Amino acid sequence: MVLDRGDDVRFTRAALASHDPAAGRVVVHPTVASLASTGRYLWRDILHALGGTATRPRAPRAPREEQERAVHAALQAVPACQLTVLRAHRIGSGLWADLVHLHRTTHANLVLVHHAELPDDLAHLLRHCDHRIIDTFAGMEKLHPPAAASANS
Repeated sequence: MVLDRGDDVRFTRAALASHDPAAGRVVVHPTVASLASTGRYLWRDILHALGGTATRPRAPRAPREEQERAVHAALQAVPACQLTVLRAHRIGSGLWADLVHLHRTTHANLVLVHHAELPDDLAHLLRHCDHRIIDTFAGMEKLHPPAAASANS
């Protein structure tokens, strides 16, 4: 987890610049509607970021459970990857728990970028799962190298 207490735009830019699905780095900048809803749009956003259309449900209006199953199937079909979700401070604790479950049941190394102080309910959830917190921009850059740099590595 990346903790960006000051909502520094450099954290978001670094993550977005690292998006390279072919190299196993997928970055999701969630649709605003997904952050306040039941998560249906977040799952669609993850599918879109993965770049797979074959596993996508019929339409963006597909039920949340169908979209979530499609994300699980897509992530189980690929080798290990780093899945970064931005704006995680806007996601409710239930959806956080679903994302932790996604990490535990797929090959995805989940990075949630939380652009605020941690609320008590999230701190409680984190006490019950394996995680590390990165809270510096230098750490963010190390975790999210630019996509162009990865092509030369």
